[in-house]
Amino acid sequence: MSVSSLINKNYADCLRCEENFIERKEGVPLLKLDANENQMGTSTAALGAMIKTAAQVNFHAGKMAAELKEKLAKSLSVAERNIVIDSGTDSLIQHLFDAFLTEGDEVAAASLQSDTFIQLIKQHGAGFVEVLLSDSGEQNLEALSAVVTDKTKFIFVTNPCNPTGTPIKPAAIQNFISSLPDHVILIIDETYLDYADPEKYISCTELINSEKLIVLHSFFGIYGLAGESIAYMVSSEDICRFAGSAIMPHSVSKVAIAGASAALEDTGFVRACREEVAKSRDYLRNELRSLRFRVCRSQANYVYAVLPETINADGLKEFLESKGIYLRYYQGALCITVGTGWQCEHVVNTIKEYLGLRK
Repeated sequence: MSVSSLINKNYADCLRCEENFIERKEGVPLLKLDANENQMGTSTAALGAMIKTAAQVNFHAGKMAAELKEKLAKSLSVAERNIVIDSGTDSLIQHLFDAFLTEGDEVAAASLQSDTFIQLIKQHGAGFVEVLLSDSGEQNLEALSAVVTDKTKFIFVTNPCNPTGTPIKPAAIQNFISSLPDHVILIIDETYLDYADPEKYISCTELINSEKLIVLHSFFGIYGLAGESIAYMVSSEDICRFAGSAIMPHSVSKVAIAGASAALEDTGFVRACREEVAKSRDYLRNELRSLRFRVCRSQANYVYAVLPETINADGLKEFLESKGIYLRYYQGALCITVGTGWQCEHVVNTIKEYLGLRK
């Protein structure tokens, strides 16, 4: 009997392809702006804490995770029992699906979701219900509500939207939650909300008095810890208890916990990153619009732009990559991670070079 005949059918139907890694071209500097990583680096406080902790990795994290949870609870004004820490938002979603999703259930979300997210749904024998984004790249909450059936278990929303960066105000989300039937759980991923204008857009953790709301947050984004895989969720006590029970002990590295704990306190670094990204984001949006791109209203550290019909998408991609510039591409569109000022200028100038507007 072959191994393939023994595998769970739901897994066999969605085996992942091998990842494509970027290969450096000799003599060509690499500019990787395809994964929403923080181009400003990591806070010195977090780096210092991780270096110090790295000398102690022969021991388990012990109470470090509990101390991080206590720190998060204080900063978010919630109880510790309303928080679960794990190794990334994908892992948290997987454990939520493990705890609540059964074969025949459905998960509704806007289009342009990651392959990983869709695979997690299929692995549980559930169906993915896709709702198109609006022409301006916004998630249509009314349309998401309209596709809810007796089979719907989860609705997934990213705020700001990934990959368009368009935000949703808490009042709209509050109205959306109240419109959902009791059997539907709403997941809101706020990984990139720290880049949004704090005067206009605040976390939905203030709404967790709702029994069926889950808010995800990651240290991937503005905290600059993409390589350390640590995230947390905030929800009701019952949801946290069931999802938390699916997580194996020691799932988060000791070094990641130390970095996250220190990063939380480095508010100066977070503020500087938000301000730098806002300036570079405005520059990218204005420059791309001047080149006839249709640019979404982003509040994240990435800019989504629909190409003019006069630009060949494959040709542009090939040209940019020949110059060492790697972006994310969608059908007729691209997504640029917002980098430092010179990085964004380099991308724009290289696009202009491709268009024959610059030598």
